[in-house]
Amino acid sequence: MKRVIRDLDDKITFIFSKYLKCSFPSQEIFQFIFDELFQRIEDNNLRKKFSTAEKSGSISDIEYKIKTKYVLFRIGNLTCGESYPKWNTVCNDVHSMVEQWADAEITILVDVIRNKLSMYDENSSLFSTDEYKDSVVTIPAQKNMTYLADLGFKR
Repeated sequence: MKRVIRDLDDKITFIFSKYLKCSFPSQEIFQFIFDELFQRIEDNNLRKKFSTAEKSGSISDIEYKIKTKYVLFRIGNLTCGESYPKWNTVCNDVHSMVEQWADAEITILVDVIRNKLSMYDENSSLFSTDEYKDSVVTIPAQKNMTYLADLGFKR
């Protein structure tokens, strides 16, 4: 999941390269976008946050945090004579980037859940009692089916 964030370098470069040529401001922008997305992976339950019920609000929260950091960072003077673009200039591109990141993370979540379900299917016959099968296979499989549905996917 963290690899998806690292792969955003090109997208962030594309958004800001037409405005910034100095490496320091560009690296700082990269860093606070990366920090925010990494924080989401580490602190949040992405399976829940990216459910169909919460995805839009979660993306708005991420964008708000990025915007806040960007606006505060933008206040500083650049010694190389450049100026940061106003948030309104880059906000649509940042929104698209965050949406693409969220979709990539959802794809990973869905793949992991589907792999778990396949594993449950493959191993369900190994249990000698229905009680063990229920607790180790049936109930977890039902939970994972619910997770898929919450993310807007089917098996």
